Amino acid sequence: MTPHLLEAGKRSHNSLVDVKNVLELLDLSDNCLSNELRLNNNQINNIAPMAFMNVPLLEHLYLRSNRISSIETGPLFQVFKRLEVLDLSDNSFTKIPSFKELSNLRQIRLDHNNITQIETLAFSSNSKLQFISLEDNQISSISRNSFDSLDELVALNLANNSIKTIERGMLDGMRQLQQLNLRNNSLSVLEKLTFTSVPQITTLDLAHNALYKIEKDVFKPLKNLFWLDLSSNRIETLENNTFKDKIANILLNDNPLCCDEKLNWLVTYLVANQVRTFLPYQTEVLCAGPEKYKGVRLKELMIVEANETISTGEHNSVDNDRNGDIGKFEHASFLQKLYKLGYGSNQNEIHHGGN
Repeated sequence: MTPHLLEAGKRSHNSLVDVKNVLELLDLSDNCLSNELRLNNNQINNIAPMAFMNVPLLEHLYLRSNRISSIETGPLFQVFKRLEVLDLSDNSFTKIPSFKELSNLRQIRLDHNNITQIETLAFSSNSKLQFISLEDNQISSISRNSFDSLDELVALNLANNSIKTIERGMLDGMRQLQQLNLRNNSLSVLEKLTFTSVPQITTLDLAHNALYKIEKDVFKPLKNLFWLDLSSNRIETLENNTFKDKIANILLNDNPLCCDEKLNWLVTYLVANQVRTFLPYQTEVLCAGPEKYKGVRLKELMIVEANETISTGEHNSVDNDRNGDIGKFEHASFLQKLYKLGYGSNQNEIHHGGN
């Protein structure tokens, strides 16, 4: 071992907080580590059962970007009394380790591993978990009750996996879940009961899947839904009243939308609720059909609908002079709000072509 490696390894009787990526040997005897230990970006492939016996009061442990494929969790984790954050990302795990000894765990990261499934009761002993991230694995299977007893979980990240379906029971146990990321998977259908067990969701990312069918009442249980990303899927149409409650953001760009009469309800809904359908840095939502609307921007149909709403409101207000000006003001104000969201620049801007 070279001198500088030896020096990096022998750090007894001091206040060690960080070790660079040259580590080959680490002696933590008689240190005063009490909160956080980072061992990222090393070549660790094995952790001895009693490796952390001298740091029982750690709250944050980072072991990302190593070569760890398995952990003898029993004796290794039993030493920890307060551990709340554990990062095992970018290693070589093929299955989720047991964390049953870590009853105070609040955050777990297992991103960028080789995990293929989430087994039943995988986190059932970690009832205080608030955040789980399993992004960029090879997960294709989620067993029923995998997330049982996670009453405090707020965010679940399953992006960049191979999940093909979310069956009933797969999301049970997370009644307080607010953020669910299923971006870049292989989902093709959303069934009616998919989200019934996670009614508190506010942010749902379903972008870059293969969705072509979304059953009518699938979003009905999600009364607090604020952000829904459906971009880059295969959606051609949506059943009437697929969305009922107001959702402030429904991203729809990069879908082959067929803007025929079956989609009239959607245009009306988007206008009435002032819904954002794409972000400034994204391509606009275009109609793929029928032929007369091919290449037409969805926002143009929304502007037409908004103008028709204004015309109807102004016409109805003529019968009551006292309320006429109020009606005109309310509808003009409504259209101005649409412009602020990016839907046109003035009342007469109605195009019938592409960009």
